[in-house]
Amino acid sequence: MKLRSGIFKRRFVSADSGGKLGGGYSVQLRLHKLTYREGNHTLKAGVEPLKGGAWMIYLDTIGGWDPPFADDSLMPEDIAKIRSNIVRALDAMGVKYHASGLPGTILE
Repeated sequence: MKLRSGIFKRRFVSADSGGKLGGGYSVQLRLHKLTYREGNHTLKAGVEPLKGGAWMIYLDTIGGWDPPFADDSLMPEDIAKIRSNIVRALDAMGVKYHASGLPGTILE
């Protein structure tokens, strides 16, 4: 597992992909949750603050959209794209993190 570089100094950070990320999504990281928004759809992933200012991001907790879109199914390729978008946003925000649920990563 890679530890991404950067400094996290606030309890809330946000990245909107309308700028340099592209793709029409946004990511907000708060103390106990990460919120991913794409159009009117939102979903949440679990997070946990770690020592040294890093975060554990539980990408494997992503299962579907929040209500009222909970019946809109996500295919495995959709979930993979969302996970990738979240990683890109966290990198753009300069957040140090470990992420579960990414191919090729092993939790230590």
